[in-house]
Amino acid sequence: MASVINIVVLLAVLSVQALAVRVRVSDGLLEGERVFNEYGGGQYYSFKGIPYAQPPLGNLRFKWKPYSLQQQDYLDLGNRLVAGKAPDAEEIQFWENTLTEFGQRLY
Repeated sequence: MASVINIVVLLAVLSVQALAVRVRVSDGLLEGERVFNEYGGGQYYSFKGIPYAQPPLGNLRFKWKPYSLQQQDYLDLGNRLVAGKAPDAEEIQFWENTLTEFGQRLY
């Protein structure tokens, strides 16, 4: 019985990993997921929690200061950041349905 449960868990993990997609941009690596649209059919790619500006704290309040990113990876942070654990940051989320790899559509 335990081996059946292990196989089911393994298959679930493998199916989730197959839906992940990574895109390299000039500032690092973005990880998103391929999502199937249950209402209109088709599929799209979802990328969440991408930081784009410094939090407006202290002397930054009501002033513009560009976000200085060192190259790093943003692996689909989504809404996983817990309030009080990290400073607020300006983030974007985007959805795309025409990603290509070396000129070929990914799906």
